[in-house]
Order: sequence, then C-alpha cells, then structure tokens
Amino acid sequence: MRIVKERPAGNHHKQRGGAIMSCELNHRTRGAQFGNLQAGAQGSGSDSRGRRWRATATLTIAAACTLLASPAIADCTDWTNLQPIVGSVDTPGWAFRVAYGDSMVLVGDGAMSGLQVVDVSRPEVPEIVGNLPMAEYANGVALARNLGFVAYDGAPQGLSCGLRIVDLTEPSAPLQLADLEITGSPWDVAVAGNYAYVACYHTGLHVVSISDPHEPYPVGWLDTPGEPRGLAVNGDYAYVADFNGGLVIIDVADPADPQVRGTVATPGEALGVAVAGHYAYVASGFAGMTVVDIADPTSATVVACLDTPDEAWLVAIDGRVAYLADGLSGIHAIDISDPASPHLIGSVDTPGDASGVAVGNDFVYVSDGPAGVQVLRTECEMSGVPPVLQESDAWFLRCTGSSFAGTLLRLPASQCRSLRARLYDSRGRFVREISSDDLTAAGHSLVWDGRDSSGRPVPSGIYLTRLVGHGAAATTRVLVVR
Repeated sequence: MRIVKERPAGNHHKQRGGAIMSCELNHRTRGAQFGNLQAGAQGSGSDSRGRRWRATATLTIAAACTLLASPAIADCTDWTNLQPIVGSVDTPGWAFRVAYGDSMVLVGDGAMSGLQVVDVSRPEVPEIVGNLPMAEYANGVALARNLGFVAYDGAPQGLSCGLRIVDLTEPSAPLQLADLEITGSPWDVAVAGNYAYVACYHTGLHVVSISDPHEPYPVGWLDTPGEPRGLAVNGDYAYVADFNGGLVIIDVADPADPQVRGTVATPGEALGVAVAGHYAYVASGFAGMTVVDIADPTSATVVACLDTPDEAWLVAIDGRVAYLADGLSGIHAIDISDPASPHLIGSVDTPGDASGVAVGNDFVYVSDGPAGVQVLRTECEMSGVPPVLQESDAWFLRCTGSSFAGTLLRLPASQCRSLRARLYDSRGRFVREISSDDLTAAGHSLVWDGRDSSGRPVPSGIYLTRLVGHGAAATTRVLVVR
C-alpha cells in the first residue's frame, strides 16, 4: 500500500480554520511555543511541508567527512521515552481509533472496514487475526472483560448509528452480541463498571447499561454545549472533549441523571481527553495539548498549554508521560511530571495520520490512518538515574581514503563495558547492532562500517542509533550519503 500523508474528505477531519490558536496563559505563536517548550532541544527548523522539526545530531558519511555536531546526550530522565517504530500492520480501511487490552488491540477502521482485532503478543510483528465488517464508520473503540465496544456512525451513508458489543473470547472470530441504536453520530466510547458512555457529535453524552452485554439499554442522557468528540470516565465523573464547547465535566454518580458540574474553555477544538490524578489532558486540535486542573470540578481551570505542529486528536497517559496523537506530525511524548509545566521529550513522525493512541505492556499503539497501526516502545520508567552519556561525549566520523568507518561513540575506557548501539532505518526496521565486543583497539569507540547485519553496505538515508548502557540510553541520527 502506498502511503500518502493527506487526509481524505469525510467526517473524521475538519479543515484548518484561519484563527490563530494560542493559550491565554502563555500567548505565543505556534512556532515559538513548540520550540521554546522543548527541554534540551538541539535545534529547530522546518521541512518542505512547513512542519517544524527537532534536530538532534546529523552526521554525514562520505569520502570527505566533517564533524557536524557534538550533541548533548542525556539519560532517560531528560531525553525521551519514545523509540523508533518497532512494528506495524496495515489495515484495510482508515485506522481511526485504537484500544489495548491483554495482548490485543482493537481498531476502529473507518467506513466499510469495521472493527479489526490485532494480536500484539509479539509487538514487532503485530497481526490482524479477526475482524467484524461494518457498513458504517467504526469510530471509537473500547475493551473490557473480553468484550469489545464500537461507537459507529452510519449517518454519512444514510444508515443507523449506535453502539455494538462484541464477544472477543475467540479473537479470530469476533461475535456480535448486541447492537443498540443511538442517534447523533457516536464518536467515542468509554467503559466503567456496568456502564458504557458514548459521546455523540450531535446529541451529547449517552449512558448505557451493559450489565447484560446481550441486552444493553439506555439509562441516561445529557446534551452538551458543543459537539462531543472524545471522553474519559474516572470515578463519578465523565470528562467530555466537546469540540468548540471545550472540556465538559459531568457527574455520573447517578447514571440515570447525569449533571454538568463544570465547563472549561480550551484554546482549540477539544477532540480527546485523558485523566490522571487531579488533571485532565485535552487534545485541543490545532492548539496542541491543554492541561486542566480538575481537583474541584466546579471550578476547573486551565493550568498549561503545549502547542504542537499539527492537529492533536487524542492523548494517552502512562505514568509521568503523555503520548499525544498529532495527526500528520505523528506521536509526541510529553513529560507531565509537573502538570503545570509540560514539555516535549520526544517525537516520532509516523508514516500516516495519527488520530488515536493507547499504551499497554510497555508499548505505544497508534492508529495511523492510511498506514494502519504503528507500534512503538516505551522505555525508561526509572527516574533520577545519573547520566552515563555526557554532553562532552563527541559524535564524529573517521574516514580513510574512499572507504569510511563511522565512530558512533567515544567514551572513557571505564564506561565502555556493557554498551551497545542498535541502528534502525527511517522506517524503524532493524539494521545492525554493535556492542562492546566491537570496541576498537583503543577501547574507547564504537565503530560502524556502514554495513547491515548481513555485511551489505546500507543505502543512503537517515539511520536512527539507539545507545544503551549502564542504565541509561540516548538516541541520535546518522545520515549516510553515498
């Protein structure tokens, strides 16, 4: 499948408006905000499409080599939790939303393709093992107790809308248990206890009893000021990303009588939300991510904003890191250890259009539009680890005649033991591993000869280098030019 990073016409994407999005608490232009809020960035600029990037280190391998950069290399506490793509699987439609549970990923795969069931027990080789065809748009998905929940929208095709419940006891043969019609173009679904909560674009929040998954029935409903696109449920509250209505906080202690307890205007259109502790993290469209203090739902307030290069669709939380699906700019890892001061710590530009993200079992799963599902690794859960790779560690190249050998790392001899470097191509495919066994005679350098694990010269291109040793890790890029 040829992947073109353009959005299709349809109900999933709204065209960028002319308004300039900014956070009232930190009013900056989009470019300045994205650049200034990065911790430890080595440089910035834009590509031919005008998208901003973060430079780490770029090294050129050629007959005449020059040292281009000596980047700061830090440990996991202030570099990145996000690694190159380790696995991917194409889906037949447009992968819109994703949910994870027990070595399984569910994908809402857009129109006609329905629900896709992906086995991720081997994350490097995810595999579609089952599917439930649907004529409607399969939008939001959720997993609970071997059951799958699909919020679907048939309005564009003149069909019904609603919630489907699927038995996933046998993932290769998903079995539909029930289909409850819900008007208003459902976009997202969340499950908590014996209830499913459905966010509908035109009709607000619907609460459904799923105590008997064969016979779900509506128990409560509440219209919202805007047009709900996403939601999260935590305790007695549902948090609705209400598009132009911002964040709406709804008391669902009595599912039959949901009540609005608070609303918060967000700087952009609220498309998705995740909750951790006393904070809600809102994917705010072209305004990036908005952090809201929800300790008192009746007086919730915006405490921080972090703009991003494209359109923020959804956010997932894993400990101190928020993973933000940002459309054509891919996935961003954001440090939220201080929710009032979030900062970017890593990014991966996925090949498609990232609109959904889920985290589980040390991996990040991305619904990537025309590119299907991308799998990335989360690492570095430790904190306070002393850095092993210091700012003074120079990255450089050594060339001899018309051949070359790239010195990936030079360290004091005492730090060179138990060190390895793994190289990946620009699509995240493994190329070569170099370990301490390959140290030069001087015992100070890891050297790459520009060949893959089979001894073949690699083609020109950008290669990601992941260095690991002594409880720390660092990533840089090597540019090979032939």
